[in-house]
Amino acid sequence: MSTKQGPAETPDAPADAAPPCSRAAGIRHAADGGDGQAHAFERMHELMFLFRGRLQQALREDASGLTGLELRVLGYFGRQPGATQAELVQHSGRDKGQVARLVKGLEARGLLRREPGAGRGAGLMLTEAGAALHGRLEGLRARVAGRALQALDPDELIQLSRLLDKLNGALRHQ
Repeated sequence: MSTKQGPAETPDAPADAAPPCSRAAGIRHAADGGDGQAHAFERMHELMFLFRGRLQQALREDASGLTGLELRVLGYFGRQPGATQAELVQHSGRDKGQVARLVKGLEARGLLRREPGAGRGAGLMLTEAGAALHGRLEGLRARVAGRALQALDPDELIQLSRLLDKLNGALRHQ
């Protein structure tokens, strides 16, 4: 077990930093009549809320002009070149109409294009401009994530990744 302190435990932590949470705190929460599982998910939610807030701040400073959802769609096709709208709908859980509007808007801005000859079921690819923007966004994402993950040692990072994969699998296969 590491003795490193996370960002929220340091005296100069931002005022909106989440309080430190440990396994013992989750157990205490459950022993006090609370739900330890719900507490764990609440902590994950807080972490993602902080991450997204920091990322949105960095994106505003970058001035890409895209909404958070447009950026996530662009990121999906950047990581999954040739994927279809239907695959994005399945992956994101978003409404087909909403995804179609987002894709159409990104195509109109010259950031996405359809693979030729496949019609509505065509795979989508980033254009050169889309790839350049995606590269900048991934750099921002990596910097923000890196700030948080530096609180973990390499073994903790591997353990966290395994646990998150396990939770992801459990939810996807219900």
